[in-house]
Amino acid sequence: MKLKTSNPKAFRLATATVFFITFILFSVGIYFAWQTHTWITHSESATGTVLQLNQRTGSDGTTTYTPVVHFQPASGPAITFTADLASDPAPFAVGDKVPILYVPLDPWDAKINSFLYLWFTQFFLAFPRIAGILASLAFWVIFLRPLPPSTLRYNPPPPLN
Repeated sequence: MKLKTSNPKAFRLATATVFFITFILFSVGIYFAWQTHTWITHSESATGTVLQLNQRTGSDGTTTYTPVVHFQPASGPAITFTADLASDPAPFAVGDKVPILYVPLDPWDAKINSFLYLWFTQFFLAFPRIAGILASLAFWVIFLRPLPPSTLRYNPPPPLN
């Protein structure tokens, strides 16, 4: 069923806006993915130990846990850092050995070497990008595609006798 639009320019503008926002989100996502990839390629690996789990209770009563990890880089003093991502249930237990990636020139810039801890931001931003693509396609399919000739409302004049 083809919906009638009272203002096709408004729908074209809405589609263009959604497409533009989606393009911006894709650009930001590509930037973050490139940054993460570059960071990984310049990192060295080590093994760390989970010293504790920082517990945080949200306003809705849910509790999340963030691992605090201790590791020894190839050179320099030992480093203790808190992971960027909190979760429930806790992904590790106190005393667990975890793989670490760190930048040799700045060993404080360390992360747990797991897919979730390295790529969470990109996946989090993927949902608005996918929604933007689907919204753009929906606008185009519903409102902007050309009408088939059989639905055009052109009534030719009757033939002259």
